[in-house]
Order: sequence, then C-alpha cells, then structure tokens
Amino acid sequence: TPAAPDVITRFIGKAGELHVLGELLRRGIVPYVPLVDRHGVDAIIPRADGGHISIQIKTCVSSVSSRWFAVDRLEAIPDLYIACVAMNLRPVETWIVPSEVFASNATRSKSGRLDLDLNGRPRGQNVSRAETLQEFREAWHLLTGERDPDPVTAASEAAFAEDWESPEDSIYDDIETADV
Repeated sequence: TPAAPDVITRFIGKAGELHVLGELLRRGIVPYVPLVDRHGVDAIIPRADGGHISIQIKTCVSSVSSRWFAVDRLEAIPDLYIACVAMNLRPVETWIVPSEVFASNATRSKSGRLDLDLNGRPRGQNVSRAETLQEFREAWHLLTGERDPDPVTAASEAAFAEDWESPEDSIYDDIETADV
C-alpha cells in the first residue's frame, strides 16, 4: 500500500537531514543530533569557543517551486542557520542561510509561517531571491568555519600527490610505454 502523504513528507524531510549531516561529516564536522525536535533544531555543531551553531533543515521537492522553503516558527537569532535542501534539483542544492537573513527575505503567511521561495522575485524587483542570496548557495563555510570548498578532496589530492612521488613508484619512471 502507498504511504500516506504525511509519512512521505517525513521521508523527504529525513532525506534532507541526512544530506546535510552527510555533507558535514564529509567536511570533517561531527554534528550532534537532538533526540527530540525542540525549537526546530535538527543538528548542533559545537564551536571551539564553547558556543554552538544550531541548524534547522528544510527540504523541498515541490513541483511548483524547486526552491520553496517554509518554517513554521522561527526565532531569528545569531548562530541559527536554516539549511534549505532542494532535493528535486540535480545536483542537489543546499542553501545555508542565517536565520536573520531567512526571516528578512521570507514572506509571512496568514498562519504565521515564513515562506522563502528562492525562485520568486520580491515585488518591484527584477531579480529572483536566488540571485540576491547567491552567497548562501552551498555556503558550507558558514557552518564549518573553513574557506576551503572541499577539504576532503584537498586532502585526498595531497595524499595522491605524495604517493605519486614515493620511492616505490620511481621504478615506473624508467619504463617507457610500449605501443600496444
């Protein structure tokens, strides 16, 4: 039997959470995941100064807008980021948006929910919110504190270069390749 719509929504939300958690782990960050959803915080990253960064993860697979993210209750505070995951785009897009920026660029629905449609244009403007907020697309450095776009790739390339120069591989330097 097909899953109920609310179950599918939870599956999609969990897929977005796992995407963000996986990217953080890949970048060398070990996030803490609360056992209970409290204040919408899905992950916490400890900082070296004893503080922490809180992350609320929102996932979109809408056919109406590929980049439409909604937050029911949002207290826009420093060190709270909204990770907006567009799962229906290939490659998947993740927008790391400070809560204050999210709140100031979102529209408030009658129910009080904040909606941020990155594909939409604010009234009277010729550019989309995605263009205006482009600096937050794949802005993992806001969570990791690193400016390197991909430290795992940099480390693996350094290891490969180190192995390439190893004495064990020098025997191949003298071998000419034969036409086969």
